[in-house]
Amino acid sequence: MDIRTLFVVQGKLRSGWRLLLFLLLSFPPLYYITYLLWSELLIRYVIIFFILLGISFLFARYLDGRSTGTIGFMFHSRWLEEYALGVIIGFVLVSLLFFFELGMGFLKIEYKDITFSLLAGVFVAQTAKTVFQSAFEELLFRGYLFQSLNEGSNLLIATGGTSILYGLGHLLVPHSSWIAALNLTLLGVFLALAYIRTKSLWLPSAIHFSWNFVMGNFYSLSVSGRERANCLLVVSSQGPEWLTGGEFGPEAGVPALLVLVAASFLIYRWKGIGAAPEVESLWKDYWNRRFGGQTAT
Repeated sequence: MDIRTLFVVQGKLRSGWRLLLFLLLSFPPLYYITYLLWSELLIRYVIIFFILLGISFLFARYLDGRSTGTIGFMFHSRWLEEYALGVIIGFVLVSLLFFFELGMGFLKIEYKDITFSLLAGVFVAQTAKTVFQSAFEELLFRGYLFQSLNEGSNLLIATGGTSILYGLGHLLVPHSSWIAALNLTLLGVFLALAYIRTKSLWLPSAIHFSWNFVMGNFYSLSVSGRERANCLLVVSSQGPEWLTGGEFGPEAGVPALLVLVAASFLIYRWKGIGAAPEVESLWKDYWNRRFGGQTAT
């Protein structure tokens, strides 16, 4: 047995070793920037997004030998259409949860005085922060990590592994529960399917952004156990926790589970969603050179 085969295959470092190097190089700067800018949310997310994007580009280009456009944030012919679609999907899904709770009488709503500072805080500051937060998290979970797992194994392991990691990570936040972890694992699967269908991060990033922004700032509900500072309403939940999610928010309720299962099935079967020709071409070229045309994504 040639020991080199444990590290190299077809003249290239195995995907598992590339992934390990990626994590070792990415974690320290992301951790320290997060620590240093803990209270500066917008600045923090902008910086760590571009750090992770830069590292992802370097690994894709020089270790994988593929175009940086395959990472997921290529400005292709459909990127704006995908982002707009994602915002609509997120809005619809969260609205279903909100109006279910409202119709059941579980929500008590108080209206705020609409001022310029309130609107600026919600639609400028919070929008910008949530756009970069969602883009960073999608790049982290559905970017190079997902792509390397897929190359080294298959789509099922990549989807399941990253989604479980995403769900379990939320057990560390306040007021979490096993239902919350399960629902957020399902959310991870849903977002992974959005990536798989488009081979791009624009659609999952937009869904992620809209899910968080609409739930937390527009409808003023708790998001993953965190209350939002800038929101349009003052909302309190009064129903059973297994339906409303309690202090964690709707993500910890059974209705969210049902909505995410249905949404995952629909996005998987939706024939109107597909990869842009430019993105498809980049991946086809890579798989042809790497595996002789046997594509996994």
